[in-house]
Amino acid sequence: MSYMIDFMKNRPLKKFPEYLCYRHPKSNVYVMANKNGKIVGRMVAMPEYISDGTLYNPNKAGYFSLYIKRLFIEKEFRKKGAGRAFLNIAAKDSYNRSCQGNVHLVAQALESGGAPPQPFYRKFGFDSQNRSQMKAVDEFIKNGTPLPKYKWTTLMYFPADKK
Repeated sequence: MSYMIDFMKNRPLKKFPEYLCYRHPKSNVYVMANKNGKIVGRMVAMPEYISDGTLYNPNKAGYFSLYIKRLFIEKEFRKKGAGRAFLNIAAKDSYNRSCQGNVHLVAQALESGGAPPQPFYRKFGFDSQNRSQMKAVDEFIKNGTPLPKYKWTTLMYFPADKK
């Protein structure tokens, strides 16, 4: 990892002190490792211009947003805060990358039998223009109502005003 710069300026994350996150200086890859140097996960995120507000944020058109193309957490570190730490990093880094706090992604379960990612992103504050999916996700979060068995693909956004 010597070719990477310390994203957090050699300081551990405030609420996640046992992990450090690095971003390669010439790419869009973020890597998180624990204090022993073991890789926790990776995120690929890049600035993207959103010209059509009907795709993500209905309140905006013609804006830059940090697009989370891929977020992967190693199995042994799942459900321990690493995913949330990556999303916090994306929200903060979007300001450094001329996106004014806007972040967007396409939520889709990739593993067969894997849990759908929409509830995770929704709990963090992401929204979607697909109101029927968001209603089902909100019911799942609130009451444990089962989500449909089919795989959803959901365009989601985290607007700067939610921070």
